This record gives sequence, structure tokens and C-alpha cells, in this order.
Amino acid sequence: MVDWQHCVDHLHANVPTINKRLVTICAVTRYYGMRQAIFFFFILMSVNCFANFRIKGKVSDNKGQPLPFASIQIKGTTLGTTTNNEGVYFLDLESGNYTISAQYVGYEKKEASVVLKSSHLVLDFELTPLQLMMKEVIVRPGAPDPAYEIIRQAIKKRPSYENPLDSFTCEAYIKTLVKTEKIPDKFFGRKIEKTEKVKAGLDSNGKGILFLSESFAKISFKKPNKTKLEVISGRQSGSNGFGFNFPTFINFYSNNVQVFSSRLNPRGFVSPVADGALLYYKYKFLGSFWEDGREINQIQVIPKRKLEPLFEGTIQITEGDWRIHSVDLLLTKNSQLELIDSLRIRQLSIPVSRTVWRTKDQHVLFGFKQFGIQATGSFLNVYSKYELAPGFARKFFNNVLIKYDTNVNKKSHEYWDASRPVPLEKEELEDYQLKDSLFALRKESMNRPEYKDSLRKAQGKITYKKIIYSGFQRSNYKSNPTVFSWKALLPLLEYNTVEGVVTNANFGVNHSFNSRQSNVRMEGSLRYGFENRHLNGAVLFRYRHTEDSLDGSLLSGGRSDWSLGFGKQVVQFNRNNSITPQVNTRYTLLVRENYMKIYERAFIDIGYKHNFDKGLELEMQLSFEDRMPLENQTDFSIVKNSKIFTPNYPYEKINTNFIRHKAMIVGITLQYRPGLRYVELPGRKIPIGSKYPTLSMELNRGIPTMLGSTVDFTKW
Repeated sequence: MVDWQHCVDHLHANVPTINKRLVTICAVTRYYGMRQAIFFFFILMSVNCFANFRIKGKVSDNKGQPLPFASIQIKGTTLGTTTNNEGVYFLDLESGNYTISAQYVGYEKKEASVVLKSSHLVLDFELTPLQLMMKEVIVRPGAPDPAYEIIRQAIKKRPSYENPLDSFTCEAYIKTLVKTEKIPDKFFGRKIEKTEKVKAGLDSNGKGILFLSESFAKISFKKPNKTKLEVISGRQSGSNGFGFNFPTFINFYSNNVQVFSSRLNPRGFVSPVADGALLYYKYKFLGSFWEDGREINQIQVIPKRKLEPLFEGTIQITEGDWRIHSVDLLLTKNSQLELIDSLRIRQLSIPVSRTVWRTKDQHVLFGFKQFGIQATGSFLNVYSKYELAPGFARKFFNNVLIKYDTNVNKKSHEYWDASRPVPLEKEELEDYQLKDSLFALRKESMNRPEYKDSLRKAQGKITYKKIIYSGFQRSNYKSNPTVFSWKALLPLLEYNTVEGVVTNANFGVNHSFNSRQSNVRMEGSLRYGFENRHLNGAVLFRYRHTEDSLDGSLLSGGRSDWSLGFGKQVVQFNRNNSITPQVNTRYTLLVRENYMKIYERAFIDIGYKHNFDKGLELEMQLSFEDRMPLENQTDFSIVKNSKIFTPNYPYEKINTNFIRHKAMIVGITLQYRPGLRYVELPGRKIPIGSKYPTLSMELNRGIPTMLGSTVDFTKW
């Protein structure tokens, strides 16, 4: 059965075959009736004048071996694609005459002229290894390798090529794949059941595709540093997630090359054409070849020393204008690579104007072997449709850095089949089919009583071990769930000189409603000191409501929190809790130092907090306390020495403990963080930080006489 969105996706994708149109019309006839079907017939046929025809083929070497991730380009345009791991590609084009080229690092580029009329075309390419020509050089004893002069020229040109455009837009196809070879039965002491591996789509040994996603995005840039990413569509195997949508241009014209994240190496990696590259690398001229009327030099890049952030591999540089044509470079642990074991970058650039070259496709492969986990993965980015003089609207670049289309994860399978520029491989296709089917089945079953009963049953019984050692959580698994949580008693056990051995019990109940846009939470705590025999208990109620707004005004949207707390509890004089109870326990028992100073308070607190969309936050608090001093009750410690425990009050600041008194305090805090950036999801925004500091103003006022309060102060 085909619904309206399904049919619209057909139109958006410019479905390439008449057969698919007929199937769609038949489905619409069945679902909507003949009148609507005729309407769709005319719409679908009107698309025929813009119909796409598919060129499909395989790129292999002269021995018949497939060339994975070879670059395919339509000559005279920035359109193109990349072969998959099996060397297969396809292109969807309108009817007309085209020249299609295929190229692969280390192989001769080949072109073929085709005419697309009324049928699809199979176009295979067989590439032969480059026959590199050696430059004519006068050989003298100690004469430098020709590669060094080429690199020197490329270094001189580097600043003008690093960021040559004032503005541009382009489209990107991003495919992310992570595969595991092995997952251990235990991870950081936690046992991983075979059923968990199977649920993740892996075999019993943990081998298989762990993560697979693809997406289309539009990238916009304007100097000096304005960027915006518009995610058009995203798909993630086995879920309704948006996938991994963040394309990265790895810029080898930068002196210090950042690869994805600084976590791979906080220092970055030295570019082979950096200003000081000759201090770090050795170079070897491998030869040159001609492509599209240009001579291209191939140079081997060799690190001079190990354990420095350096690449190894090959770089190809054009003769005369000294641009980077392509790279095939490797990073390993010898390159001070962190987190992962190896990372290989293959990148190809093409001219997008007479004077500007940009990245066409970029393929990053990585290997990981840590903690018993063996995994490999890849990030494939295919860039196309470069526009070098875009006209941006006045407020196009705003505080939204990444914007997702409202239908980002609702595209049909036909849309993806017609749109993706790189064919799926067999195991990727099987992964989508299996995991998407399981997800649909799971989603369909979620509202069934027997499914929820099985989830509740899977939570297990509440045992003494969970109460004391591990804690637990229980949910009723309704559409607006109620969740009960319990913190284990043993980790909360503490000792101090006032209460002696202290046991704490903390629990919480959370209920969501309005499709989880709002929730109410109750937190309760009980505390008993075995030395002073005081039992304290408190409860906190919190109501949170998310009121998202996308109109961009300063006082719109955001999140509201209302809170009410009351009871009796033990608190530190320093309400920032600068020393934790566990640290104080160790110092008290082992060093005879009681740094933590505490008192009791019977209280009622009322609070309100609102986070606005534009980085503005308002918080108000009203608190009434009956404050009671506490004295040391024990001087026990495991280690005995001559030290004497200090009094249980800040004796460095006051001469004696305070007397019991009451305090009524009202406070207000206004906080603003300029330049806050957001990710805009369908219907809501998520803040992702700012480069500017947070500005805040706080006022607290102690109110005398009200309800017996004796405090009288104003604190800014």
C-alpha cells in the first residue's frame, strides 16, 4: 500500500523507469481510487520530460580486479560519483550527450563519450597502471631528488590555495560504515551476552556491521567563518535515526591538518606541503603522467622520524601551478595516532572553475583494536554541485549551525535507490533489509500488551544484591512511561566525626507525558547517622516542560523547570560541596582529618528556571530554613596518631559554632551566553555551545522578621 508521502518521494526522486511509474499508478488506483490515479498519471508523465536514465558499470584494472572507490566524473561539470568496494557505480542523468571519465590513484584516467536517449546504458572501464615518466635531470653526485623542488613550489603556493573562496555551496553524500571482527564476552567487567550481539545484528562472536548510515546534505560557507549544514535526508540501518551527517573537508593546504577530531591527536598532523615540511619529511619522485592536458607529478612522502605526527604515502601535484591533485596517505600509531590504530585518507580534487580546485571525493578508512574489540570502518564523502558565487539571504547564516529537514528520516526506499551516487554492497543491502525489518517488527510490537509484558519481565526481580550493591531501575513501558530508580546503598555509605557511620537511601520516580515533551520527577532521600542517631528525610518534586519555538526571538521557546522541595537534611557550610563525602571518609579514617563541615536544616525550597532559545537563562529561588548546628560525636579513626579532629564548623572564619536560627532567602540569577549555536531538529533546537564566555548576574537577599527569619543581607 502506498501513501501520499510515498508517492511524493517518487516525484522528488524523478523515478527513472516507466515500469516504476506504472507500479506507482496501480498502487495509487488501489488506495485512492481511479480519479486520483488519473491525476497522478498526468503528474508522473509530466516528469518524463526531465526523466533520468541510468548509466551503470564497473571499474577494474587490466587484470579484471575491481578498483574500489574509483572516481567517476561527468566532464565539464562538478557532478560525479564513486565506485563502491566492489568497483560498481551508477549515474542518473537526463537524456543527452556526455563524456564520462574514470580515474583511480596510480592508474591512467579514461574517458568515454555516451549518448543517452531512451534506454539505460552499461559502461565499464578498464584502467591500466600509470606509466610514469621520469624527468630529464642532470645527474651529479649529491644532486637532490626532483621531488624536493616540486614540494618547494607547492609550499610557496600553499597560502593562496588554503582558503581561496569567499563563499561557496555544494552538496555532499555521506556514507558511514563500521564493521566489527570481534567483540569480547566481557567489556570492562560487564558480561556481554550472545543475545545482545545478535540484537545488534552481529553473529555470536560479535562479527558483522555495527553501524551503517547514509545522508545527503548541503554545505554553505562564507568568509571568514560562517558555515551552515542543511541535512536533506538521513538514514540509519535498524532505526529511525538521522544517521551520521557531518561531512569533513580534510585540508592538506593547512600547515596543521586536523582529521575529524582533535582526540585523534591534539596537535594535529604536519601537512606534506606545510611551511616547515622539509624538516619533517623526505620525498622521492616516482614519475609523472599526463591527464586532461596537465602534467601531474607523483611523489612518495616518507617521515624522517617515528613517533611524530606525520603522514606516509603518496601525493600527486600538478606541474606549473603546483596544486594537490590527489593524496593517498596513512597514519598509524607511529604517527602519534590516538584512539584508533590506523587511518588511511584517499582524496581527489577537481577544478570547479578556471582558478579553483575543490575536493570531489574523500574516503577515510580506519582500523581499531582495543579492549578486545576489533573493528574497521570508513567514511565516504562525495561532493558535487559546487556553486562558487551563491547569493545568500540576509539572515541565512544565523545561530543555527545544522538544520535538519522536517522529513529528514522519512524518505522511501525508492528515494534512496534513485538518489544515492554509490551503489550499496551486498552486505550493506542485507544489513538494511534485516535490521530495518526487525526495527519495523519491533516498532509494531511495542504497543502490544505481550511485548510490554516481556520487557517488564526482562527487568528481573528486585533482589537484595540490587538494593545493596548495584541499584536498579523499573519502567512500566507505556507510551508515556513511569520509571522508578533506586541507588545502591553500599556506594552511598560514608563516615564523619558528627554522625559516625552514615547510611543513605536515594530513589526517584519519573513520569513523562505529552509525548515525552513534559515530565514530573520526584526524588526522595533518607539519611541515618548511627553515632548521633538522627534520621533525616527530604523530598523534591520537579516539573519540566520543553516549549520549543523556531521563530528565533530572544524570549521564545526553551525549557521551563518548576521545583518544590521540603524536609530535613544534612548539608555542608560550603554549599558548593567542595569535598565529597567519600573523600572526607577516607581522610577521616586514614589521615584523621575532618575537612567536611556540616549542619542540619529543616527546609522548604521553591524554584523556577527557564532556558530561552537564544542563550538567556533566568532562575529564581525562594528558600526557608531552620538551621541547627551539629557537634562532633566521635573521634574514631583507623590510623591512630597525635592529630586532633577540628571542630565541626569553619573555625578558620568564625570563633564558635552558630546558634540555631531561621533564614528566609530569595535569590535571582540572570545568565546570558552570546553567540550560542544550535542544531535545529524537526520541531526543536539543541544548544551546542559558544566560543564566548557566559555572563551572569546573581542577587541573594536575606529577609528578616518574616516567619522568624533573623538573616538580613544583600549579596550581589
